Amino acid sequence: MRQVRFFPVLLLAVFLSSCNDDFLIKDVGTEGQGALSLSLSMDNGVAVSKADGTEGGEMTAQDTLDNFRVEIYRKVSDGMNDGIRLYKALYADAKNELIPLDAGDYCLRAKFGDSLGVGFERPFLMAEKEFTVRPQTKETVSAVAKIANVKVSVDFGEYFQEYYPDYYVKVINNDPKLIGYKNSVRFDKDEVRSAFIHHGEMTVEVYADFKGDGDWKYYQISGIDADNDGVIADSEKFRYSPNDHVTFDIDAADKLYGNLLVNIRIENGTDDKSYQAE
Repeated sequence: MRQVRFFPVLLLAVFLSSCNDDFLIKDVGTEGQGALSLSLSMDNGVAVSKADGTEGGEMTAQDTLDNFRVEIYRKVSDGMNDGIRLYKALYADAKNELIPLDAGDYCLRAKFGDSLGVGFERPFLMAEKEFTVRPQTKETVSAVAKIANVKVSVDFGEYFQEYYPDYYVKVINNDPKLIGYKNSVRFDKDEVRSAFIHHGEMTVEVYADFKGDGDWKYYQISGIDADNDGVIADSEKFRYSPNDHVTFDIDAADKLYGNLLVNIRIENGTDDKSYQAE
């Protein structure tokens, strides 16, 4: 009777072992370690200027990915390594590595560009992924990089261009934490490119020569209520999140008095919105 009971258990043990052989690795160091391979991709093709470090033209998607700074942190405290970076490399090197890690929970962060950078063709891209490493097992972690600052465009309407021969627009981030850093970008008359700026509360300033007679007018478009001690009265229209693409459509409301019509479009791929600014 003992043999009858033992035989099926033995078969089950052999079967489970054979199923797991393809996933087990025996050359990653200690028994408490696993190994990690990385795969990065971009949410959308972003044209990145080589002005960020190399000469001329645009970087290909693969060029951009290869220049991501890859970092791995422990996610859960073990009493010693909470928040400590355990790995750092360019993706060009990391993508070809099998990275040994102790079993546990981790966070992958991959970044390209300057998080506080402001200007044209200067996106800050980031991918972030939490993952778990199991002992004696190879894990493949895939992460998708998205724009982590705000993309800003300004479109000037037909009547605005007719009534205002000369003009420019400034988009300003109101975050006081950015004092000491560049916090604004200027769109001149013939500028058609999009710019990138740190996320947060924005103010738009329009400077325009009405009718070309040297009578320059100033317009401020923001959620700040100047009659209420600067309280943010309508913040939803003017507070933007990472990966938002904000377009300010500016046109003339009339020919006599120099009033403007401003429409704000916010696109983020999931919950696009449009507002009429007052």
